[in-house]
Amino acid sequence: MLQRISLYLKEMYPPGPALAMAVVSFLNLYFMLAVLNGQSLRVDTPVMAGSLTLFLFLLFLRVSDELKDLESDKRLFPERLVPSGQVLVRDLNALMAFSVAGMVALNLWFSGALLAFGLLFGYGVLMFHYFFMPGLISGSLLLALISHNPSVLLMNAYVVAVFCNRYGLDFWQPSHYYLIALFWLPGLAWELARKLRAPQDETDYVTYSKIFGYKLGAMLPVAALGLHYFLLVRLSDQLSLSMPFLGLLSLVLLGVVAAFGRFIISPNALTARLKPVTEAYMLVSALGLLLELSLRRGVLWIL
Repeated sequence: MLQRISLYLKEMYPPGPALAMAVVSFLNLYFMLAVLNGQSLRVDTPVMAGSLTLFLFLLFLRVSDELKDLESDKRLFPERLVPSGQVLVRDLNALMAFSVAGMVALNLWFSGALLAFGLLFGYGVLMFHYFFMPGLISGSLLLALISHNPSVLLMNAYVVAVFCNRYGLDFWQPSHYYLIALFWLPGLAWELARKLRAPQDETDYVTYSKIFGYKLGAMLPVAALGLHYFLLVRLSDQLSLSMPFLGLLSLVLLGVVAAFGRFIISPNALTARLKPVTEAYMLVSALGLLLELSLRRGVLWIL
């Protein structure tokens, strides 16, 4: 079993990159909250517990999707690990149990945000069961997006809750809503960008380009990233973001716009590869922001 689980993690959820992504995501929002509230940047027990919670929750969602899509994957992607028998359903169940046990332990004793975690995990369970409307949601990519994508908002709200509990602040503040939305937009863009195809390459697999048309389908992720850029730049003075960082992010955004524009003008299998350029913006934004916040102010490690 351990060998099969290791194979699954290697292929579908590499622990190293996944943990790094969870930590960077948590720290960016947490540190931004600290700067805007006049607090020093600290990595302490609640921060570590919160970061690990995001890592385990994303693992929970990954396994949930695998189990939910098992029947359709047998038909559309028989070569994948589970449909091909290389990984068994009981392996996924064990992995899910591990993620749930870890999250519960972290939030019972360390994060200080048990209620926020309960809401986040509860939403994840509802997602796993298609909100008890599997016939309606599983057959509609658009309904799946509308019902499932808010989980990112709840993950961001969880980070805010950990911060507010740590410093005794009120969660219900407009600035917190602003940041929750700000950190939601890149993930929304990624979700939209990864399911775009040229008209001649469409199959039975449902894509956003099939739902919206390839032109509008390509415009939506660009709009999400453009709004993210605008909202971030609005905070640049308060966060003391440097011109080199903002300039680099601007150039990357222009590259994204150019790539999506090329797809709109000339849709084909090559120009439809838009997930990597979206991820490039996300990477520069996330790592650049973390470096901007931490190197300029310093980070206290209190473990």
